[in-house]
Amino acid sequence: MLKKYGFTLTELLGVIVLIGILLVLAFPPIVNHIKRSTEDIDKATRELIYNSTDFYLEKNQQNYPLNNGSVFCISLKTLVDNGELSKDLTNVNNGKKIDLNKVVKVNYETNTNVDYNIVKENECVEKITKPFYVDKTGANRPSLNSGMIPVVWDATKWVKADIYDKWYDYKVQEWANVVLVNETTRNDYLSAKPQTEIKEEDILAHLVWIPRYKYKLFNVDSEVSSPREIEIIFEKKQSPKSNGNINGTYLTHPAFTFGEELSGFWIGKFELTGTSTEPSIKPNYPSLKEQTVSAFFEISKLFNNETVYGLPANTDAHMIKNMEWGAVTYLSHSKYGRTEEITINDNISFLTGDGDYIINTNQSATGNIYGVYDMNGGSFEYVMGGMFDSGDVTISVSSSGFDQVAIDSASMSKYIDKYAYGNTYNDQSAYDRRKLGDATGETRGWYSDSSHFVYSTSSWFERGGYNNGGITSGPFQFNRIAGGSGVDDSSRLVIPGF
Repeated sequence: MLKKYGFTLTELLGVIVLIGILLVLAFPPIVNHIKRSTEDIDKATRELIYNSTDFYLEKNQQNYPLNNGSVFCISLKTLVDNGELSKDLTNVNNGKKIDLNKVVKVNYETNTNVDYNIVKENECVEKITKPFYVDKTGANRPSLNSGMIPVVWDATKWVKADIYDKWYDYKVQEWANVVLVNETTRNDYLSAKPQTEIKEEDILAHLVWIPRYKYKLFNVDSEVSSPREIEIIFEKKQSPKSNGNINGTYLTHPAFTFGEELSGFWIGKFELTGTSTEPSIKPNYPSLKEQTVSAFFEISKLFNNETVYGLPANTDAHMIKNMEWGAVTYLSHSKYGRTEEITINDNISFLTGDGDYIINTNQSATGNIYGVYDMNGGSFEYVMGGMFDSGDVTISVSSSGFDQVAIDSASMSKYIDKYAYGNTYNDQSAYDRRKLGDATGETRGWYSDSSHFVYSTSSWFERGGYNNGGITSGPFQFNRIAGGSGVDDSSRLVIPGF
């Protein structure tokens, strides 16, 4: 019988099928390996490219400002042409030269979150955002909440400011201003182009930015002194605080600590207007009066309403504190403010801005339309500054309307300046109870402004005087009162800038 050599057709077909199955199983990894070896760039080379991109961006910040939200597309050829990379850049994975037409896509989300990728040219769309405008004084850029619309005065009206261009300059006493508008027009104004008119009938509140600063102490002993320019230096909130306590040293103004350090705060440009349920801050309106201190405190909190005012609930809008009044007053009497006595608002109808703030700029803390009004005259202004009872443990509630437990609670501490107990209001022992920066003892008697400190029967501060106060009214005026509802008492809003 003859022997057979080789494979039968059936066996051959089986082998072919088996090889086919093996190829199918093996082919994707092979393809992927080829793809990685030809397209991927080894880790070391990538790091070299990314570092070179960093150097290039750092040297060319004029064209590539490092602002949040920017996307840069830097070609490898550009890095080579500028000497950051060798033109013979080689991929270690396969020994081939790297395509210099590829680009480094740099997604600059924040200075601590920068994403790099090497992509094809058509996979990168450049987006270079403008830097926010900052003046040359060192003043912190205004902290803008979601509903705030920055504005500038164009000689006839308020228009939307371009926050990437000059919209304030403290060197020439042009303080930053924003407005809050009604819900109906808010989205239109927020999306509008710069120079769009913001109509007064749409505005609910005018606010002015007070940047964080330190000031040189000049009268820690609260002696009688003459008015002088207060030396101020703007500072960043990240800077170490100045803790001077003798004349000639600097003190970071205490108003810029509000539970945490602030970059500044917004203050109502005018006294509160409107009603106790729908407050506003508008010019040429009667100031909101006849409320207790506690009522004004609650009214101010109504601004923490995103629907009505555009401000998130955590904005922490609050009634002005005595120390915050002092911070504005000191800034007004520095080279960044008017540096002289502010003219009184003697409007007998208690109209904010004396009925025509556009004309009455001499009643502004800057002497121009960009400042804070009604700090001299108008209505007396209640502030959150109260005195302890004789034991220096609990606040003397008096006629303020506050609940004793509530006003003494830890959660209220940042909203009130607390003063030591005393039973005199116009002698040295009274003035020694001042707090540095509050524009009481340090500046008592400036421009003949009234200077009556809180004491046993009148435990709350009111500031600014009123329209019939004559020379005794003014931003350096301070008076003691029981805190009840008064026909000539108003208050003012403050919003912290975190």
